[in-house]
Amino acid sequence: MNEQRFDSLITSVWSFLNGYYCRQAQIDPLQFVVISQCREARLLVDDSSDVDAAFVAIEFPDELKNSVVANDNIQTQDFSVVSEEVSHFFHLLRCAEDNSKISILEMETLAEIDRFICFLHWNDFYPQLAMKDRLENCLQLCDLLFENRYFTSANEQLYRDAESHAFHLLKRAFAHCWNRRWLDTSRFDPLARSYLLERMNARGEFDKTA
Repeated sequence: MNEQRFDSLITSVWSFLNGYYCRQAQIDPLQFVVISQCREARLLVDDSSDVDAAFVAIEFPDELKNSVVANDNIQTQDFSVVSEEVSHFFHLLRCAEDNSKISILEMETLAEIDRFICFLHWNDFYPQLAMKDRLENCLQLCDLLFENRYFTSANEQLYRDAESHAFHLLKRAFAHCWNRRWLDTSRFDPLARSYLLERMNARGEFDKTA
């Protein structure tokens, strides 16, 4: 087993998001990762201190890490969890650097969008960490990520709203190629990328009516 696979997966998702959003975050995300016997991955934020600072970490279950290390290909659910939690951390740090605010709904919406973008391009960008599933168009990806999802959290409505909002924005971003049977996943789509960057940078949050 390659014990470095999990660390490589996290740093690769981190690098991917920085590349997609044209950021230059100069930190090592592994310094903010905690492995424990928790049941679900989560972003930990503690800003209760009197000083102008906050403790932030991504907590992953050791079961998830063991799965990534043990399997030859990254499992769909494992990749989904890692990309979502790294996305939360990425956008929280982005807002801290820009001195802007971000709502929980926006963070969850961005995580859904980032999962879509990561899944779409992953096997071409990081073949050494290839996913089990090969996805070559938007429809396949939506079937995998958005169809028949079951939420057990008390915040079910929040997640459903975020998913719906993300789907709306992705459908607009990729409208010019949404029904194509095959996409060039070895590079970012310039129209989709431009649309999503404009939405994110307009007021620091996505416009639900855009």
